[in-house]
Amino acid sequence: MPVTSPASLTKIKTEFGGPNNLSAYVRGGSYVPNITPLNAISTTTAGLAISQFLNASILNASLPQHDAGLGYDVNLTASGGPNGTFNSWAACSLILRADGSGTYRESNVNTGDNDFNFTWLLSGSASSYYGYLDTPTGDSPTSGTVATSLQLNTTREWQWYVESPYPDGGYISANATGNLRIKNSGGTDLAVVSYSILAGATSGGI
Repeated sequence: MPVTSPASLTKIKTEFGGPNNLSAYVRGGSYVPNITPLNAISTTTAGLAISQFLNASILNASLPQHDAGLGYDVNLTASGGPNGTFNSWAACSLILRADGSGTYRESNVNTGDNDFNFTWLLSGSASSYYGYLDTPTGDSPTSGTVATSLQLNTTREWQWYVESPYPDGGYISANATGNLRIKNSGGTDLAVVSYSILAGATSGGI
């Protein structure tokens, strides 16, 4: 979890995983990446101070949100002849990967994937962390496990998929709200993002 107040060398060591020596934690060194969220930390030992590490974290504790809280609104209309060979589908996905990257993905029959990418892990090993999707209010995902801590040593994905067959399927939708969490091995929340998803597909007419 982020270095809390009062900041201390012990807390810095716990967060960044280095030795019991403040000079090891310069930004851009072996333990602290040289990235914008950690700009308060000095790149030189002469300028380094424990107070610079307050709230510093190897996690991106403010996971970005797309469209006001992951608000996807995908409504599609199938097209094609009356032989029923065309259908309409839409999907929304939340993805966390072991390389520290993540994606909010919207997919549909017309345009394929549209990705909104972010970084959730700034430094260290993803296998030390766990993805957890609360049981949603509304529709559960059509793939991906909910209410279970999933070690992030591999890609974890939750997807809501809907399909309306041509020509008589009408409007099919999935609507869900909830929280996506990153936890440590002890089950403590380290980062939380809320989401609101609406995926819809509409049959075409003859």
